Amino acid sequence: MAYKKEPIIIPESIALSDIHDYIENGDVTTVPDKIRVYLDLLEKVRDMKRRPREYATKNHIINHLMKVNELSRYMANKIHDDCIEYFYLDSTISKEAYRNLYAEQQDEDIALARLAAQSIEDLDRISKMREKAYKFRQLDVPDVEDFPEGLFDRPFKLYTMEPENVGIPKADRRELSARIDGYIELSELEKEILKREAGVLPRKMFLEDYEDPRYDER
Repeated sequence: MAYKKEPIIIPESIALSDIHDYIENGDVTTVPDKIRVYLDLLEKVRDMKRRPREYATKNHIINHLMKVNELSRYMANKIHDDCIEYFYLDSTISKEAYRNLYAEQQDEDIALARLAAQSIEDLDRISKMREKAYKFRQLDVPDVEDFPEGLFDRPFKLYTMEPENVGIPKADRRELSARIDGYIELSELEKEILKREAGVLPRKMFLEDYEDPRYDER
């Protein structure tokens, strides 16, 4: 009696983050079935993408996964996209991931072309293919220097006339006043200015000329 093979069931909630988390923190001797199966499928799709004669487009791969592995279209599409990200970049599909994917395919084409090369013209075409792969990887673009995070953030500034607002102990105003009065070489107006600047007397932001002892020096 023939038994129908049970389809592989992979939870739709599984994500690449689960794979990365297991690889970093899991027990390698006891791989959960869903992780093992998912990794096998990622490897399978990667191998299929390296065989363009059999699987020329993404749709060919999706259809294969649906028929042979009995996956839903959603899961087949998800595994295809996750394959690109897992092997070329570990976030959402990005330009950098695609660049590396296409550059690798270009490398494979170059290897085949070198085996089939028979003339100087063939070698010249291979050189142009190599140049294209070089530019695919943006190796002709200077590296952008990484600056520390927050370097260009606007600095936080705090303006205060009260030293205790920034953790400086509050001075004894009577003691300050007595000390200023002890400078006999200062005029009364100069003492008053010092007391205002020290916070002993109420501050005046804008002085009249006659209130500023520095006025005569201008």
